[in-house]
Amino acid sequence: MAAQLTTDDLSHFDGFIRQFISYDINKFVLPIDRTVFLSDDLDDFLQTAIKNEASDIFVKTGTPIWARIYGRKYNLSERPLTRPEVESFIERLYDNSSTAIAALSAGKPIDKSYTLSRQDMRARFRVNISTGYSQGGRGYSITMRNTPLRPRPLDLSEIGEDLLGCFRYPYGGIFFCGATGTGKSQTLSGFIDYLARDPETSKKIITLEKPVEIPFDSTPQFQTIIDQFEIGTGGVTSFAQGIENAMRQAPNDIFVGEVRDMESMEAALHGMMSGHLIYTTLHANNVSAFFKRITGLGYEGIAQRSIILELINYTRLIYSQRLIPTLDGKLCVVREYLVFNEEITDRLLKDPDRVSETTAELVWTHGVHFAVHARQRVLEGKIAPKYVPILSSGRTFTDEELDNRIRQLKAAGNPAFQNNNL
Repeated sequence: MAAQLTTDDLSHFDGFIRQFISYDINKFVLPIDRTVFLSDDLDDFLQTAIKNEASDIFVKTGTPIWARIYGRKYNLSERPLTRPEVESFIERLYDNSSTAIAALSAGKPIDKSYTLSRQDMRARFRVNISTGYSQGGRGYSITMRNTPLRPRPLDLSEIGEDLLGCFRYPYGGIFFCGATGTGKSQTLSGFIDYLARDPETSKKIITLEKPVEIPFDSTPQFQTIIDQFEIGTGGVTSFAQGIENAMRQAPNDIFVGEVRDMESMEAALHGMMSGHLIYTTLHANNVSAFFKRITGLGYEGIAQRSIILELINYTRLIYSQRLIPTLDGKLCVVREYLVFNEEITDRLLKDPDRVSETTAELVWTHGVHFAVHARQRVLEGKIAPKYVPILSSGRTFTDEELDNRIRQLKAAGNPAFQNNNL
């Protein structure tokens, strides 16, 4: 028998169709009446993008400038850019354009930050500039991510003591996972901001970033001090070196912008074992993929088993999030996490060869699963039901199974699961 569509299903479908029909890729094109774009024009394009709440802006030789706005592509320029025009934008972004072009010509990408400062607007961007193939030759590609001028405060109606408590451990590891553009660094900066604003928390926090993404200049620091360092400046050439240097500065916590190789992973683990709380980000699709991602850095044989055992013993939290389109055409966070305690650690240590499989089971029984939080977002009227199976990590859950887990989390007082009729 064919499944019957409910009134809610039809409402979600109708909302999706309305958004699709109204989509106009040239909706935000900025008309600039000149044959060649000048370096100063870049700020005009950025201002247009920010006014329309863009998350990313893309500039590439041979294509129009475009922006990602709530997950959709919108052109900002009427025509493709020439190579000299993109070079003029690089000059705007980089103080010494000849040095930048020389570095790019040698195959070295550039990571930096850029601040747009105008009378009616101030915005900050994380910038990556790379060379690539375009129009039969070498071209340039610029990606600019809109980053907040200050940390976004935590939404305590959704973040409970189970997560906040992880940041009160004296040592260990907190890992934020997710693909590029899922907002994991912004969420983590919210926790740092929360610690600094709490008059009962006394810490020295050092951040190591490439580049510094979200400054904490505007965060009141009562008993907690935050020192931010940028990899590639001040003689610090890598995250591993930065961690080693940071431990000489008597910190409590160290935020490592990204674990990207064995060297940075081992330096982070050394920091945990030396009595520091390390929090960092890495690219993993979900919590159960965390250990595979770590071993995929290049560990083999005895070294692989050793790193798994050490991480099981020192990890305090594995957290992952994704940004999902809402029914009103925006985005909302759907999260997954597992808070480690003695019971979780013991379960994983019993069979380290099945650490990923056991972690997946524990996320369902002891943590918050992506599918469960996605179902909660459906009950809140924020996202369409179609996203629940997409976030189920290959498993099949019935609505009844998900709702029963939501009831358990609601009864336990988890604030993220209070807004429902279950």
